[in-house]
Amino acid sequence: GTVASTVEGGAITITNTYDTAQLTITKSFPDNNLPEDKRGGITFTVTGGDLTSPIVKTYGDFTNGSLTLTQADGIKVGATYTVTETNADVNGYSRTTTYKVNGEATAHEYTDAGASVTTTGGTGSVEHINNYALGRLVITKTFAGNATPDNTQKSAIRFTVTGVSTDDATKDYTATFAYGTNTDNATWTDTTNGKILTITGLKLGSYTVTESGDVYTDSNGKAEYIHSVKYTVGSTERTTNGTVASTVEGGAITITNTY
Repeated sequence: GTVASTVEGGAITITNTYDTAQLTITKSFPDNNLPEDKRGGITFTVTGGDLTSPIVKTYGDFTNGSLTLTQADGIKVGATYTVTETNADVNGYSRTTTYKVNGEATAHEYTDAGASVTTTGGTGSVEHINNYALGRLVITKTFAGNATPDNTQKSAIRFTVTGVSTDDATKDYTATFAYGTNTDNATWTDTTNGKILTITGLKLGSYTVTESGDVYTDSNGKAEYIHSVKYTVGSTERTTNGTVASTVEGGAITITNTY
């Protein structure tokens, strides 16, 4: 600056403005299906700007779903960075990931290319949003033949569903459902010749369905009906049980009792 020297004293002010830089990564799980102990290994890699090496963090480094990188980490004002997410798939779940950059209202579908974010004005942010869908089973129970059990007899029918956990044997699945009785994750709906049971909240995988309580006897212990049971999954038919895959759309099995 140029200033005049005067008797009173020529004055000049020099102001230095230093911008700070930071990049904030947030992570959310809106459907809350994935347990906390499965989240810690999700990995975030930051590249770009004039970083000499990638910055690698895991969700275990986050606090309350957020991580902020600063100048101490190598983040600079006005630089463009790419944030990629890896190690996010978990057995038994169907993952979808979207992201938002710098507070955008609309989320983008995430790709392996990662999310590009610029620290305009010194700050930048990217939010990664992961949903982990669980599977469903749809069991159609049908009664056929020229004799039909009454409602009391039908209510004694039970369906046992078993599944083997792919990552932890202590979390193998076993549950029994009564014909016509709804539970927190199981709902029955009526059909013309039976009912449909929809079971939700199951990990994706293979399940075995076995029916019991479908043989009825009179007071003398003699069978009231001659009956057969058929388990149908796709084009496969069995007579002892049925194996069906739990899918997001709903793995389907039909159990037909002929009396």
